[in-house]
Amino acid sequence: MEESATAKTQKWLPALVHKLEIMKLQLDTQTATEETLDFNKFITENDPDNKALFLKNIAEKYFIERILIDYLSDVKDLNISKIAFNYQSPIV
Repeated sequence: MEESATAKTQKWLPALVHKLEIMKLQLDTQTATEETLDFNKFITENDPDNKALFLKNIAEKYFIERILIDYLSDVKDLNISKIAFNYQSPIV
């Protein structure tokens, strides 16, 4: 049986409120990380270009992480004793 929307909300909403309270405390005490400052700027600004850039950067981080995780998952079972890099390549 699938969980109701209300039950799902009761699970994630308190965690979200708690996280926002922590972020507010960090902002008030000037101990916020760069990531928290960027998120606060995203939420409070009305510039669509900055919002699009913020979301683009989040998406890039997500997809790069997924690519690396998938790659490492694929190669972990291979019997590789050495990995070679071409240090002459301009993309290394």
